[in-house]
Amino acid sequence: MVRPPTWVVQQWNYSQTATSAPTTADPINSSLVQNGSNLSFNGVNIITNADQGALYSWRVDLWDYCAQENDGVCGQTIDTVIENH
Repeated sequence: MVRPPTWVVQQWNYSQTATSAPTTADPINSSLVQNGSNLSFNGVNIITNADQGALYSWRVDLWDYCAQENDGVCGQTIDTVIENH
């Protein structure tokens, strides 16, 4: 049996680092750094034509997020991006 090829159209990366070092002068003293957005897939459609193949289309919503937060205050917001594929 021949396996059909596998294609990677796009990869999305996400990471988050949180630090907390409370002091007497600053009991909150925390920071949060986030790279990449939480995402969701919407409008997934597949059209097929018997043995001729298939066409896939979808939409990716990359939600807005705070890229840099210090002591609970957001210093940099990244806006929502919608991608159609």
